[in-house]
Amino acid sequence: MRRTALSLSFVALAASSVACGNKGTPSPVPEKDAPTSVSSAAPSDAAPLAAPVPEAPKEAPTFQLEEFAPGGRHPTDIYAIEGALMVVEGLRVGRIEGDRIEWIDKTIPDFLAYGGSHINSVHGRWPDAVDVLYSSNNGRAPAPSYMPLTGKGGTMTFQPGGGAGAIAGLAWTGDTLMLAGYSGENGHQFVPVRGPVITRHRQTPAEAGCKKGEVYQNEYQPPAPAIAPESLGSTRAGTMMSYGSLCEKRGPAMEIWDKVTGKSRIVDLSEFATSLGYWVHFLRAPGDDEVWVFSDSASLILHYVNDKFEALPKLENPMTDAFVSPKGELYARDAWTVNRFEDGKWKLVARMPWHYTRSSMVIDKDGQFWIGAALTVYKLKEGPRIAYHEGCATPFVFLYDVSYDNAKDFTFPSTRKALATFPGVDELSLVEFYEGGRRLGLKVPSKEQGEAVIAHIKANMKDEHPVLLCYDPKKPRNIEMKTKAKGK
Repeated sequence: MRRTALSLSFVALAASSVACGNKGTPSPVPEKDAPTSVSSAAPSDAAPLAAPVPEAPKEAPTFQLEEFAPGGRHPTDIYAIEGALMVVEGLRVGRIEGDRIEWIDKTIPDFLAYGGSHINSVHGRWPDAVDVLYSSNNGRAPAPSYMPLTGKGGTMTFQPGGGAGAIAGLAWTGDTLMLAGYSGENGHQFVPVRGPVITRHRQTPAEAGCKKGEVYQNEYQPPAPAIAPESLGSTRAGTMMSYGSLCEKRGPAMEIWDKVTGKSRIVDLSEFATSLGYWVHFLRAPGDDEVWVFSDSASLILHYVNDKFEALPKLENPMTDAFVSPKGELYARDAWTVNRFEDGKWKLVARMPWHYTRSSMVIDKDGQFWIGAALTVYKLKEGPRIAYHEGCATPFVFLYDVSYDNAKDFTFPSTRKALATFPGVDELSLVEFYEGGRRLGLKVPSKEQGEAVIAHIKANMKDEHPVLLCYDPKKPRNIEMKTKAKGK
């Protein structure tokens, strides 16, 4: 049986993205009823004073998705840059302006010889420095490229003739925009694409203390650096940072170039995690010389401030996304909640209706949340509660997302086999339903039955993470538990 998580073709950098499945979907934070009364003080002979009734805490809203498709257009991705929200449709980039899209006249080249092109990400600031990273549709000849859509700048393609190539990122240092990339012909490169031409020396393996033979040296390329750039970023003040593995295998590290002297130092990050994954996101923090570094692989956010890194508290469940508001507020999202970092801790601000992997969330200057998911851009509006709560009349167990290429009459034999030994199987209804994609779940008669079947599934199906919700699917496809299995 094939399953997949709902996905969005969202790539923060032009380097190939890491595929994510629905495995490991954490449980949503349970909702708690607000207190309905307060305790009374001991009796007194004096006339009692009216005690103020405490205000019930405001319940975090549950989002629902409202598709953003003005004028019949269908943007597929959304990005927050300095001063604007940008969307992508095909080879075009536009700015969200109220309820419409203001399209930029310039479009990216179409690599027709390589099967066409696609946009990987949008960066920069509005209106004078909007940048785009794109590549071809041919995996053997990706030709990762940079192009300035507005303002002055040069274009750059790594390995244009085909073969290995990747882009690690963009970073402003002073008035110069630096591009980091790799080509099979020239190895790792820093290329200034906007502003004055400057150079940044990367430490050699010998300078960084790597042992002989630790770093592979290709005899046909320039000497490899001690840290091969996998992600590039900077602070507002211009301190540039390159993330990668020190001496290839020693663990995560950051090479940091001083904003004044341009000289670099290397900071070992292995105290925070043995691995931060193949790439990280740099998020602009409010201070001039600070930045947040987010790793979804390690479910970790590091704060660079006062010339050093410190780890922020983790969410209860693994982080899937992190983003910053125009006001400089830091947000993090797990599978089911959206949280804001306040006073040294995370505060729940909203709940997600469903788990969307490989999706990107942003917030605009007016506090409106947006998300790009399943090749569609949505506004997030307040909707009905879906997390289970007392008094729920429609308890429901969400099982997992269904692969888009499964047959329409697929009967999920492995799942039915696991459920067949559940004592109350006759009281369950297995249904496939659609909520931004194909999903599978169980209608259950009560909270207790739902909790019991969740325990049974976890014991009998490896790596499954069913969740108890309050939900009644619309137009579900009922799947007979005892019919002959169709498929594998």
